Amino acid sequence: MIGLFCFVLAVLASPFKSKLRLEAENALLRHQLIVLRRRLYGRVRLTKQDRWFFVQMYRWFPSILQVLTIIRPETLVRWHRVGLRCYWRWKSRPLGGRPQIDTELRALIRRMSGDYNEMRTHLALDKDAPVSRPVERNGVVRSRAILGGLHHHYART
Repeated sequence: MIGLFCFVLAVLASPFKSKLRLEAENALLRHQLIVLRRRLYGRVRLTKQDRWFFVQMYRWFPSILQVLTIIRPETLVRWHRVGLRCYWRWKSRPLGGRPQIDTELRALIRRMSGDYNEMRTHLALDKDAPVSRPVERNGVVRSRAILGGLHHHYART
């Protein structure tokens, strides 16, 4: 009795559905029949193309979940979520570019830049440095090797 009542309601509501939605439901029902005819024994075997078709139909017409009979609606929603996850993982992948620098090399570069910017040779020439500090004007300028002789620190004594 309830099934008959639901059928009558569906028939009465069908003129109010959009033509595109009805065509989508028909395409989905036809595809389900094709899949059912294709199976040999036991369970229905869905190919990637079948899953893609069902997911696309769900994306365009979410109301088709009512028409699905060979798979559960939860399965279709799960496939859709897995597809979105794969898409965004692909979209946010590293695209190459400059290779990463080792942490030891980064530390060395920071140390060298710090030494270079804090202890500049122009301090011995009575000029001001980027990091402002008082300039000494008397004494003898002495050189001290830092960074294994790559750079020298000059100071007055």
